[in-house]
Parts: sequence; structure tokens; C-alpha cells
Amino acid sequence: MQERVPSPTSGAGTCAIASTVAANGVGAMDSARSRIAVLATEGRLELRDFGVFEVRVKEARKARNPRTGEEVMAPERRRVRFRAGKIMEERIAGGAAASLKSTAGSDSGS
Repeated sequence: MQERVPSPTSGAGTCAIASTVAANGVGAMDSARSRIAVLATEGRLELRDFGVFEVRVKEARKARNPRTGEEVMAPERRRVRFRAGKIMEERIAGGAAASLKSTAGSDSGS
């Protein structure tokens, strides 16, 4: 039976998937694949407190073949962009500051 996938922007949805993985023995890769499917179809996947994945389209453009110098057209491409969430950025910045303090405090002034 197909289980209903929670909204990709709900914090509760992330917890629901985590509990489903733990309860049913469903692998983390299956959970990741379902999130990738949401990203591919909707173009945006928000994980509360973690960040946002967005599909961006790079327009077709003129490029140059480096060997021959011939001008060619580079096709339109879709790329995934990640923006870290506020809490993630704060924790990363706080962790970096804490590790700098601990490193500075370990020098013995001899």
C-alpha cells in the first residue's frame, strides 16, 4: 500500500518520515528518493531549520569550444541550489566560533 507523503515544507512532515523510516525499516535512501522526486516535480523542497533546495534554470547561451575557438550554443540546464536555513547557519557559525576559541585557549604561552 502506498503511504501518503507529507508536505515537503512541513517540519512535521520531516518528523513523520523519520518515524516511518524507524518503524517500518524503510531505508534512508528511500526517504531521500522521495524527497528528490518532490524536488523534481515541484521545483522546491524546504526542510525546516535545515534549508531550501530549489531548481534553477540556466538559460541557453553562447559558448566557445576551447580547442577550436568555434562558437557553439550551450543548452539550457537545470541546477539545484541550496540555501541554508537560519538555525543551520547559526549553529555552523557558532560551532566555528567555539572551535576557534578552544584552539586559542589551548596555546600555552611558553
